[in-house]
Amino acid sequence: MLLSFVVVIIFLWLSFRSIYGVVVPVIIVLVSILWTLGIMKFTGKSIDIMTVMLPTMMFVAGMSDVVHFFTKYFEEVAKGTPKAQIYPLILKEVGFPTFLTLVTTVVGFLSLLFSSITPVRDFGIYTSIGVVVAFILSYTFLPALLYFFTPKKLVTVHGTNNRTTNVMRNGLFWIFRNQKTILVITAVVMVLSVIGMFKIKVNNILLEDLSDKIKIKRDFNFFDENYSGVRPFEVQITLKDKTKKVWDRDVLLEINKVDEFIKKEYGAGFILSLPQIVKSIHRSMGDSYSMPNDTDYVAIKEAIVDNKKNRDLKQLINADGDQTKISAKTPDMGSSLIAEHNKNLFVFIEKM
Repeated sequence: MLLSFVVVIIFLWLSFRSIYGVVVPVIIVLVSILWTLGIMKFTGKSIDIMTVMLPTMMFVAGMSDVVHFFTKYFEEVAKGTPKAQIYPLILKEVGFPTFLTLVTTVVGFLSLLFSSITPVRDFGIYTSIGVVVAFILSYTFLPALLYFFTPKKLVTVHGTNNRTTNVMRNGLFWIFRNQKTILVITAVVMVLSVIGMFKIKVNNILLEDLSDKIKIKRDFNFFDENYSGVRPFEVQITLKDKTKKVWDRDVLLEINKVDEFIKKEYGAGFILSLPQIVKSIHRSMGDSYSMPNDTDYVAIKEAIVDNKKNRDLKQLINADGDQTKISAKTPDMGSSLIAEHNKNLFVFIEKM
């Protein structure tokens, strides 16, 4: 957040060379962030590993409309346009282009709705809301705020910014003179980019974008290193033989093998599965934490069948008794390594 704030401040100062050109846009964006966080609270959404980045994203994405508005405002003030005529001109010449920018930005963030990860979907929704809020404030609150500033001060500062204008004009002329060279370089870069794109190795780590100084990441790393991790892991098991039930002892023995493989292969902990429940019941009967023999399992099986609609068992067993699942927590080792472990798991299951 601090880095993006500093970069934006520098950009605003270089663009407008005015304290007004820095303070006013920052006020608009900060109010937009405040409104967005208020909407999150009103809808019952709390800060999670994704939405913690929302203020930073808003500070950058929400600045676009303010800068477009402010740039046009400076131009008209420098021309001596009366204040009452400036705002209609801005709406006419800048309003529609910034609205199109708003639409494309919102569509981009809403594309995150196709993600299967709930925090990512929520991030897309609330960032989209924040961008819309920033757009609305840019054309309502910003004009009202500028009404209290003296345009003459803006004219004086704006008129001294000829060096930047000359640099931009010379850059434009250079582009016109070197069109072919630019096209060739662009084509080469595009080809190299496409080649490099196919060599990208996807390896998502949940909080890799956050600084190690942030408390939520320190807490995350503590549990990741000392308590078998916090990354959710689930396996859905469906029986091919419809004459069998997941609580049959021979089926449980096979599922228990999968449990043990997951524990060894992934370093998983906090495993919740039907075999783990059976072993816990077996231990409560005065025996070891292990799968019971046929005789001991009779009473345990009856208890499972009688209580299969219990809330806890209902999470593991479907109504027909032919599906169950294994839930666990694994270290956040990255999606690339997880994919390798998944392949090993599939191979193990195929050999069973």
